[in-house]
Amino acid sequence: MRRKDLIMRRKDLTMRRKDLIMRRKDLIMRRKDLIMRRKDIIMRRKDIIMRRKDLNMRRKDLIMRCLHMNRISILQKPF
Repeated sequence: MRRKDLIMRRKDLTMRRKDLIMRRKDLIMRRKDLIMRRKDIIMRRKDIIMRRKDLNMRRKDLIMRCLHMNRISILQKPF
């Protein structure tokens, strides 16, 4: 091989190497982004579940209060 061919080949190889490095960085960034999105979705889901539990507890509490008030009003009614 001639010297010029060797130089061209070396340039080509370095370009390919740089390209591969860039692709790898890009893939790593995408992976990080996906992981972050997944964490965010999981957190939102947990938050929704907690809110639902809280609302259910409040509902039960209100129902119990209403039942209690009804019992009291029934007991206080003169017949």
